[in-house]
Order: sequence, then C-alpha cells, then structure tokens
Amino acid sequence: MHELATNAAKYGSLSAAAGTVTLSWMMNRGNKPPTLKIVWQESGSPPVREPATKGLGSTLIDSVIHGAQVRREFLPGGLLCTIEFPLPEADGNAFERV
Repeated sequence: MHELATNAAKYGSLSAAAGTVTLSWMMNRGNKPPTLKIVWQESGSPPVREPATKGLGSTLIDSVIHGAQVRREFLPGGLLCTIEFPLPEADGNAFERV
C-alpha cells in the first residue's frame, strides 16, 4: 500500500486537488487455500500512462507477497491495481493465540 500511495502522491490521483483513491478488499473462502483480493482504484488523476521501465516500487509490489497475482491497468481516470494472493489457513484455535 505504501508504494501505491507514494506513486499516487507523486504522479497519480493524490497529486491532483480533486483526486481520490478507493481501496476495497474481499476474501474468497471458497478457494483452497482462501484468497484475499485487494483493489486500488484511483480517480481524478492527471493523465496516466504505463511506465516504459519497471521501477523499484513495481518490483516490490510484484514480489513481496509470495504467490500474489498483480494486475495494473492505466485507465484515463487513474491507475487500477488488483492484487490477489492465497491466505494461510488457520486452525480452529488461531484466535486463542492472539
């Protein structure tokens, strides 16, 4: 999230007065293992385009979460980034250990 927010502040929707970011997530427990899907949607952004090269931020987003699938769409209103990854399955006593 830090890398997405930093890029939004420098180049994307958070660099514009009317820009916004919507963050949503959903868990799919029907998958084995369960998955978490995070959606970062910018709007009100200055014109965006896909970068010619991959920077450190993109490399971190793509590689930090083991098994994650990352999709970026450079839309006219701003970046849409979807990150989906498997969650470790917890046993029935997981909350008792917290």
